[in-house]
Amino acid sequence: MLLFSCCQPRKRSEAAAPTAQSVGVAADLTTSRAAEQRILRPKPAVGDAVAALSKVPSRSLLEASARRLAQSDTMQHSSQAAEAGDTRDVPMRFLGLYMAAVRDGNAKWTADSEVSNLFEEQVKMVTQDKQTFHGKQAVLRRLDKGVDMLIKMAGKDAEVPTYEVVGPTLGPSGASQIDLTIRRGKNTLRLRLEFMLSGGRIVHLRNTRV
Repeated sequence: MLLFSCCQPRKRSEAAAPTAQSVGVAADLTTSRAAEQRILRPKPAVGDAVAALSKVPSRSLLEASARRLAQSDTMQHSSQAAEAGDTRDVPMRFLGLYMAAVRDGNAKWTADSEVSNLFEEQVKMVTQDKQTFHGKQAVLRRLDKGVDMLIKMAGKDAEVPTYEVVGPTLGPSGASQIDLTIRRGKNTLRLRLEFMLSGGRIVHLRNTRV
């Protein structure tokens, strides 16, 4: 009987018993599969962070939005300043051109478009002697005549005039008011100029001696 024991089939318990080598192979396979699953599976922390960041505006977007708001606010303030500045700027531009004409002896100063463009077509002017002139051309001629009279009164060798300006201020009638003092040698002339404006142009000018 012992001679044939090598050919007898193994018992069920012996066939099912795992060897050390099979146990090692199975462990390696299990470890490899676990590692593969960890590689393929997205990390929850990274996914949550990405989702959270997608809901928060980036720094560049916030900066761009802030710049747009600042530009809009600057433009609005610039526009308001320009509108408010029209009332002050037009009389001072007129005054600067007028004083330059008296200083230079230029009796045709209103021929410059920089002067004529300050006036509305239907402008009205009231002079020191209570005369009234209607329309841009009539007013410009009267302004030329006024400078010409000052030049002739001063004489050919007159000293260069000096000026003192007060204003512009808001007068009782709502006009922009400038008090001008012209000194040339011993002669002194004091004028009050009142400007009514519309659309950034002069619609009414009153010249009063004070």
